[in-house]
Amino acid sequence: KNVKTILETGLSTLLDRWANIIASQFIQTTRFDPMHNADTEQQLFNLLPGWIRNLQGSNTHSFSVKAADTEHSVAISQENLLKACTPLYPQIVQAIRSEITANEPASLLLSHRLQGFPGLKESLKLVANLELIDLPAGKANDSAATHHATIIGNGGTVSHVVQLGTGEVATPPTQETSTTGATHILWRHQATAIGKALPIDADLSAGPRFSNDPAFTLYARNNQIMIECSATDAIKINGAAVDPDRPLKPGDQIELAGDQLTLISVPQDG
Repeated sequence: KNVKTILETGLSTLLDRWANIIASQFIQTTRFDPMHNADTEQQLFNLLPGWIRNLQGSNTHSFSVKAADTEHSVAISQENLLKACTPLYPQIVQAIRSEITANEPASLLLSHRLQGFPGLKESLKLVANLELIDLPAGKANDSAATHHATIIGNGGTVSHVVQLGTGEVATPPTQETSTTGATHILWRHQATAIGKALPIDADLSAGPRFSNDPAFTLYARNNQIMIECSATDAIKINGAAVDPDRPLKPGDQIELAGDQLTLISVPQDG
């Protein structure tokens, strides 16, 4: 809904700073300059994200670059790596503080690309009542799988998507939905397959219809059918409020605008 950019604090800025610190240490220790040759410079930048991601809690870290038949190695202190971050982390912390309400709990989702960044989590913990949530590497793929029908659209063309609900991490099913679980949604005499995801329009006058702006979406996750609603107060399940964390089962009834849909199970092999 709201995107705020903090200039000169992004991933490329930090990687550039760390690369310069590591290159300087190579020169001081081995008189080898990885930035002097295009191949070794590229090798340094290719290896850098993995090095940072796998940093351990020790005070000294080892880095190696291979040039011709020689492998050059250096050891760099945690303190030196932190020097690259010192001017940037306070800007990030201040930006987060400006976006949340004082004395109220908030959650911050952290990309897997930030794993291992020296001093980052310690800096973020300076923000009171802030919960840090590490997202797995496949989170973007999971969200795309959950919302693929919205992204692709009814005509097979890719929609202009600027925002998707996060929800739980959705694992694309590796097999067909279990026949003991819900497979279709029944409206009057008409049954519609749920598949991997089924975004349903708020207008049920002609039955369930695909929508790019759905009232709710049914989707498969770990062989269970889940529901995601854009407006939970307009939808009831079995007469009660929607619980997006509870899997739906055959027989559950979804109420929307005075109409009713029932989850059913249809055996795959007839």
